[in-house]
Amino acid sequence: MQTADHTPEAASAAPRQAGRLELELWRDGATTRPRLAFASPPLQLSRVRYDAPEAPGAASFTLLHLGGVLAGDRAEMRVSLGAGARARVHMAAATQVYRMPSGDAAHALALTLGAGAQLEWLAQPLILFGGARFAQRTTTATLRPARGSRFRRVGAWPAGARRVLRGCALRVAAGGV
Repeated sequence: MQTADHTPEAASAAPRQAGRLELELWRDGATTRPRLAFASPPLQLSRVRYDAPEAPGAASFTLLHLGGVLAGDRAEMRVSLGAGARARVHMAAATQVYRMPSGDAAHALALTLGAGAQLEWLAQPLILFGGARFAQRTTTATLRPARGSRFRRVGAWPAGARRVLRGCALRVAAGGV
């Protein structure tokens, strides 16, 4: 007879949450509209808002990571903007990454921008507790080269973040690239 291992080490190494964000936006006249807006826990996505006075047709979303990050957690985020689409994704709060006696956690972000698309990714800080093992990386940033295509990330890049950004203008309002 086999018994389950209920030790804290086994629990922290077990797969925990596999969050997913799928956001596809397209331009409809002067307005950017969601074709797909899906998030699964621990990620939560607001409904679309049009609240930027300087860009009335730009779609705005708020993204929240619930409950912090534990060993075994994974999050895959994909954001795609069609030609000419404009959007902002705001992180609601800092993400806490807790101590991991064993195992690790990871977040991956894939971005695709069509010709002339503009995306502002407004990240909040990561709070890393002692003993946290966490990888956060932009795995893909495919920008179809075109005049006016722009990805703007506001906030400091996490140490060791890998960025592949070609054929675009990249501006970072705070921190370094």
